[in-house]
Amino acid sequence: MDLSISPVQCGNRNCIGIIGRSYPQIPKAQIVIEDTWDVSESEIEDSIVGQISHETVEYLVIKLEPTLSADLHAILGEGQESKDYVGNADGIVLGK
Repeated sequence: MDLSISPVQCGNRNCIGIIGRSYPQIPKAQIVIEDTWDVSESEIEDSIVGQISHETVEYLVIKLEPTLSADLHAILGEGQESKDYVGNADGIVLGK
């Protein structure tokens, strides 16, 4: 899986996403890290592993079982902020 840095694409300045993602299409294996963030550098450093893990899990789930893509955010959690991933390594944030 490749990583790239690009301009903000989704409007969320604190976003990491999979390029070309359009459910139920299987995305390319490329994670995009937005190039503008409005959180502290320490929060980025502390949350980046969890955020990349979250996108990797999404990619694998869609690739292995495309029928789950409609409910994917409900399964993995949605509406998180970067602070929710601080100290998180598995990319799954529950309770939101």
